[in-house]
Amino acid sequence: MLDYDRIHVSNIIVPELKKGTRPYFGLVVSYELPMKVPFLNQRIVLEASAVERLWIGDTGEGSNKGNDGTGKPEDFITVLEKPNPAVANKQGKVRAKIPPNASASLSVFYKSGGSTAKYLGWKQADAEGYIEWEWKIGVNTTPGSWPFVIQLDDGRSIEVMFTVVK
Repeated sequence: MLDYDRIHVSNIIVPELKKGTRPYFGLVVSYELPMKVPFLNQRIVLEASAVERLWIGDTGEGSNKGNDGTGKPEDFITVLEKPNPAVANKQGKVRAKIPPNASASLSVFYKSGGSTAKYLGWKQADAEGYIEWEWKIGVNTTPGSWPFVIQLDDGRSIEVMFTVVK
């Protein structure tokens, strides 16, 4: 049985129905299991997210301002800076340009799974659309190429690879 006190909703995306500009509904939910990892005494947290597009007609979301139909999701998220290379036990920094004042989430994935580092997750861009995240890369992070994902609050996202060295 699920214990409702262990459920945590960390983000909700609500559609903008009046303007018809953001036809997405989404949730990010986590559940802390009532047990810990043996010998490590670390809690186990399951997290899931889902974003669904509502049918509200044509919103023009797939095209750029010229309405020529050539717009791609990557046109709305531009990675300006990433760790190159990232060094274990040092700071990592990702800087991007997204639509002005929009919210975006950064998720970093290593061999061991999604990073739980502080300062990752949802942030809001400034009036020009610049946004950045800075976090500590763990000392035991496995060297190799790993992805990070920037996801906008309307569901658009981009995945970029970066390299970690010791």
